[in-house]
Amino acid sequence: MNLPTVVLLVEDSEDDRMFFSRAIQKIGPEVRVTYAEDGQQAVDRLSGRGAFSDLVGHPRPTHVILDLKLPKLTGMEVLEWMRRKSAVRDVPVIILTSSESMEEIERVRLLGVDDYLVKPASFEKLLIIVRKIFSRWKL
Repeated sequence: MNLPTVVLLVEDSEDDRMFFSRAIQKIGPEVRVTYAEDGQQAVDRLSGRGAFSDLVGHPRPTHVILDLKLPKLTGMEVLEWMRRKSAVRDVPVIILTSSESMEEIERVRLLGVDDYLVKPASFEKLLIIVRKIFSRWKL
């Protein structure tokens, strides 16, 4: 039996979360999307701690889309934490951020991200990015 696909979107912007949710509904309505509003919440969700210990109501993410500029813990800190923890080390991660810093791109590539994508300026371009993500992950 295949486990359901659960994508964790780690994004502090409510607008970006809403647009991403709409894009997923158009492209992959069978994919469950969960959210974390900051880096600490992402770590708690990935580790099944606190409010996320009920794995029926909060299943562990199978894939992560991660912004880099986050409150509490940055996306880079979340990614570094993930790569140190055996339970989530192999969870696929795509960075989706506004930063085009070559230093950040190189750093996350060394940590083994699947891709580094820059947030688009329009919903139509977001749909293209979500299709690319789904194709990359074969969802």
